[in-house]
Amino acid sequence: MAQEMNPKSPKSPALILGIVAGAVAVIALVALAYIKMQNLPFNKGRDIGLLAVAIVGALTWAICNKDELLRVGGSRGMAMNVNAFGTLLAVFGILLMVNYWIVPRQFGDKKLDLTAGKYYSLSTQTKNIVKTIKSDNPVELFALVPMDRYSQISPDTARSLELNKKRLEEYKRLNPNLTVTTLDPYVSKRATEVAKESGLTALPSAGCLLRFKKDPKAVESVPSLDESQITRSLSKLLDDKGKKRKVYFLTGHGEVAMAGPAGQQQQQDPLASDSQNLAQLKQALTDDRFEVVELPMAKEIPADCTVLATVGAKAPFAKAELDTMRKYLQNNGRLFAVLDPSSKSNLADLLKEYGIEWQTGMVEDQALSVQEPSFFYATNLGSHPIVNDLKKSRLVAVFNRTGSFKQGTVPTEMEYSSLVTSSPTSAVTGGPKGPFDLVAAVGKRAPVVDPKDDKKAPDTKTELGTRIVAVGTPWFLTLPIAGGQVANSLIATDAVNWLSDNTKDMGIRPKNPWDDEKDRKIEMTKAKLNKVMLFTFLLPLLLCIGAGIAMSVARSRR
Repeated sequence: MAQEMNPKSPKSPALILGIVAGAVAVIALVALAYIKMQNLPFNKGRDIGLLAVAIVGALTWAICNKDELLRVGGSRGMAMNVNAFGTLLAVFGILLMVNYWIVPRQFGDKKLDLTAGKYYSLSTQTKNIVKTIKSDNPVELFALVPMDRYSQISPDTARSLELNKKRLEEYKRLNPNLTVTTLDPYVSKRATEVAKESGLTALPSAGCLLRFKKDPKAVESVPSLDESQITRSLSKLLDDKGKKRKVYFLTGHGEVAMAGPAGQQQQQDPLASDSQNLAQLKQALTDDRFEVVELPMAKEIPADCTVLATVGAKAPFAKAELDTMRKYLQNNGRLFAVLDPSSKSNLADLLKEYGIEWQTGMVEDQALSVQEPSFFYATNLGSHPIVNDLKKSRLVAVFNRTGSFKQGTVPTEMEYSSLVTSSPTSAVTGGPKGPFDLVAAVGKRAPVVDPKDDKKAPDTKTELGTRIVAVGTPWFLTLPIAGGQVANSLIATDAVNWLSDNTKDMGIRPKNPWDDEKDRKIEMTKAKLNKVMLFTFLLPLLLCIGAGIAMSVARSRR
């Protein structure tokens, strides 16, 4: 009887079980990869369960196919494949160690961030401040993350929290003298110990805590995991000069109040004049370690005045008051002047002496208006330390009922700078068309050093001297507009920081992973493309060629 050459054998239960187990293992691994790619918060039951399913599935598949694996494993081809696979694993392990251990911890500030807004990189100011932490006085950063609260917040908030936690790793990589630890303030025993060591009854429910390791009672509490707030608090902790910086806000001329009347509800209409107050600006300046004081100026300005501010004065200043301010500026004074085109203030006479000419015509922009032509966006930021970092992040400024400035006769050794400019579509009713300078500054011109005459790099630090920042409307400081894309508050606080020479706290803005979607997009310029080609193609190719040459030389010497 003829024997069949290829008898069809029924599929065994073990074979079917192996196929199902292998498929389940692959699905579990794909699910884990998806969770990682989406930056979803860690869930112990879910993540460990998926990993267990993947391991059990893989082992079940191997057991069901053990005979075939043993047969193939004994062949010469399999040995070569195992050898090649082991080599690939070794190469992968080396790359993993270089990218996730050696480079981040030894070269943490030298990485290629291809995102448009440098979203995955800390700001230059943060890097400079973190690097000042000394080995003899290390700092501890405790990130307070209530893990059991994830189920009570939205998925977007949870993912934002996860991204901010990862950004804290960048702090740790910049300086070994800064340690970063994540604690659950509700269940962690270490959290209770930290609170007791720092002299606190309890830790905040969220945010982070900064303190000196050797002096745990020297502590700064931060209400969030945002870079701008963490860095400012760290700067405050490290500032051991004890210098108190005061901002005096003039009163008595109809200026905008520091706070609204007690019990008054916030106006729904942001254009309502009675909704104006400087409470938000005061809080921002307080966070930057300024002491905010109101000053009904009489004959003199206090000697401890770091910055003199006047916001929206409606009545004229007396001649004696102008003379007092003029004398103050002549002695390297710093003035933050916010004018109102509808007022009768004579502060423009003083600004004109420093090359800032005030134009009372109200600027309108129909193309970029929000509610009405006088309420509009301005997207053009100039070249100046106050706005340079903001310019990189595509933030916009919002204005309402604003006048403008133009450059006049600027004193010798001083220079005029336009900080924010309206668009070419803007115009003054019955007057000229834009663009117009909406925020302007004057300061002492930095000395120009010819590199040919000095081998050292020129000192780019601006010399001390008289400084003025002028804004065309008090609404710039008081518009209650939320959102991470509005630059008003940042420009105002950085203006005061620049006036007081506190440049280390300037330009650090919040990074919200959902408001800053454009900042997270890859921006491939020619320079960035060249770097990618170098590290992903040319460098590996040269390493392979070098390895081949080295192997050939070694063989020739045998």
